[in-house]
Amino acid sequence: MRPAFSQALFYPFMDIHNSSWLKTSTLFWDSISTIAPKSIKNPYKYNDSKFLADVGFLKPIIINSSSESAVEIENEIIKIMYTKEFFNLVNSPKGREVPSLRPLQEIQNREG
Repeated sequence: MRPAFSQALFYPFMDIHNSSWLKTSTLFWDSISTIAPKSIKNPYKYNDSKFLADVGFLKPIIINSSSESAVEIENEIIKIMYTKEFFNLVNSPKGREVPSLRPLQEIQNREG
């Protein structure tokens, strides 16, 4: 059975400057996507990012403001937000320590 979270979205930056984090992420994810504007031809500048993009692990999602990809990403994020795994993560002891997750916790608590 495939894990619920096998792909990740690295946000808000399009390149990953922390080489240690990037290398470690290969142990936990099948792939990581980043969001890059259509105007940037090569979103990856760091050697490790370039290498992992070349082997298909790091994948840029190229968008413009009216791109179907942007709508698809939004829909995927919404689906993820309503999974049991995400609910458990957000409401875990570690999740409660992350201030940026508090609005999600409040929404989940209201919607039950």
